[in-house]
Amino acid sequence: ALDIEKATIVDMSFGAQTAQVFAIENPECVNKLVLHASGMPGPTLFGHHPSEGLLVMAEAFANPTMETIRKMMNCFLYNGQQYSDEELMLRERLEAWLSRPEQDEARRCSDSIQRDLSADLHKIRVPVLQIHGRNDRVSPLESALRLLNYLPDSRLVVLNHCGHWIPFE
Repeated sequence: ALDIEKATIVDMSFGAQTAQVFAIENPECVNKLVLHASGMPGPTLFGHHPSEGLLVMAEAFANPTMETIRKMMNCFLYNGQQYSDEELMLRERLEAWLSRPEQDEARRCSDSIQRDLSADLHKIRVPVLQIHGRNDRVSPLESALRLLNYLPDSRLVVLNHCGHWIPFE
């Protein structure tokens, strides 16, 4: 629709997996990928599965309240408790969330979230930069290391004292 032949795709978390699916299915349209807080879903050797962050997120999705959104944001950040509700814009996030019920339906219908892409990752031939928080409690660092091994032209930058919500931190 925008007549863009090729693009660099920058996305994070579940969106980063969607970017990977797009790059696999449309390699001619992608210059590079920049993936924040991505990784490969599934069990880890050193973490819990599902992760603490995924459990907290599922609770917030099932029952979006100020309390569950605050709990989720605390888990997304290295030290979320240091931020006020106003700094995190929790009221605005909750209101936006509750005003868009179709997003829950879209999330349930998505076929790219938490899908094992390992058999197809070798098809991503463009440069990939992963940026991952060392203290990510949603997508453990180990999952980023696993993804790094599957992508032929990739780099991983790990940020200390950083959780899942890299752009904020």
